[in-house]
Amino acid sequence: MQSESSRTRELGGKWLASAGHAAKLKESPLVMRDFEIRHSRATDTSHHGEYEGKITESAKSVAQSIDALRPLLQGEQELAMMSKLGTGWAQYSKAIE
Repeated sequence: MQSESSRTRELGGKWLASAGHAAKLKESPLVMRDFEIRHSRATDTSHHGEYEGKITESAKSVAQSIDALRPLLQGEQELAMMSKLGTGWAQYSKAIE
């Protein structure tokens, strides 16, 4: 029973947190891209400031999710994937500035 309790704490403390951060990491770029498209197609420029704010907010959310996931990673494969993601995100961030 104690072994199961330990596993439950591990699952709740690490794996569920990872799933939450990964879900946010998946959602935030999609939201960001949606606002980029809206910004580029808006005929009423009064909305540009609102869209730019939401783009910035989504970009921060991506960076926060990446930072939150890093300490939860295990193994060389996960670390390599996160490194590649971080590099790609940095390049994309520079491109949209």
